[in-house]
Order: sequence, then C-alpha cells, then structure tokens
Amino acid sequence: SFSSPYWTGLGIRRTRYIAAWDAVEHAGDRAQLDAYLRTARADGIEVLVAFSRARGINCPASPCSAPSVARYTTAVRQFHRRYPWIKLIQPWNEVNNPTQPTYKRPELAAAYYKVVRRICPRCTVPAADLQDVTNFRSYLRRFLRALHGPEPRLWALHNYTSINRF
Repeated sequence: SFSSPYWTGLGIRRTRYIAAWDAVEHAGDRAQLDAYLRTARADGIEVLVAFSRARGINCPASPCSAPSVARYTTAVRQFHRRYPWIKLIQPWNEVNNPTQPTYKRPELAAAYYKVVRRICPRCTVPAADLQDVTNFRSYLRRFLRALHGPEPRLWALHNYTSINRF
C-alpha cells in the first residue's frame, strides 16, 4: 500500500498497525508483521504498533483471556529485539472496549503500560488507548490508581463512538 499513488499522494509519514500481542511468536503473524514493518521502514514511514488480543480470542464471547504480565513482558521483549527501530508503541488497543480482554481490567492495562515503558524507555508510549464508551471515566480512574505514580502526559483517544452517533 505504501507504493500506491493514492497513498503517496497523501504525503503521510506515519501510520498505525494493530498486531496481536504475541505476533512475533507465530510464523504467519510474524511474516505479515515483518513485511509491513520492513516495507514501511524502507519507504520512510514511521509506524505506531498497537498490541491487541491474540488470534482466536473472541471477546466478549469465550475465550476472552489476556496474557499474564510475565507472558506479555516476554512477547514485548521479543518484539523489541526483532524491531528495534519501532519507537511508537501502544501497549494495548482500545483497553476499555468490550472486544478486548482488558475491558474490565484497567489494572492489567496499566501493568502492560509499565512493561512497555520499562522495555523501551526511549519509545513514545501512550498510557492507555481509550475509546469513548460508557466506562471511560471509571476505567480511567482505576487505570490511574493502578499506576502508583505520576500521571502520564500522553494518551490515545478514540472518539469515533461520539462522532458516528453525532
């Protein structure tokens, strides 16, 4: 897509890619991620990688499991070793959305944020990627309490629920 005249005509220099949190561990996901990230890099496009649920996880239906902090840490380390040039990382996509295993677990989302900050201290990392759904405020309060530290300055916000419903 980066070589398409429609893309190049836009002059976009940054994009987002949503990857399974464990994509590096699975050959098919890894190959797709490799191709995208290496092509973007070759074309001078900076990529924000947003981690999300693994293949086969169907929240809110079953199974709806999230990785433990230890498993997530291992996967983020593997990702960072494989793609050290990626400096924009979103620890989890739409943490407060019912389609994510972090939906009712802001403490877990906060732990994932801390993991990414620790593994890649020079990365730009939004604290949480929140969607404008009904649990926004309560989720944010619990997330901030779980951080046990200074309030982050960078957040990712999706306002398409409001926009699409006027």
